[in-house]
Amino acid sequence: MKRNVLLLPLLIFLLIAAALLWQLARNAEGDDPTNLESALTGKPVPA
Repeated sequence: MKRNVLLLPLLIFLLIAAALLWQLARNAEGDDPTNLESALTGKPVPA
């Protein structure tokens, strides 16, 4: 039980680090997280 409690913070850290590295790799491939596509681009504004 005590060993599991000690490994929990390490597991959480590794999961967060993996998520951040995955996003960093996506950004390096050219994926721009600030470029948001809109479904209403080019359509008239509703009245």
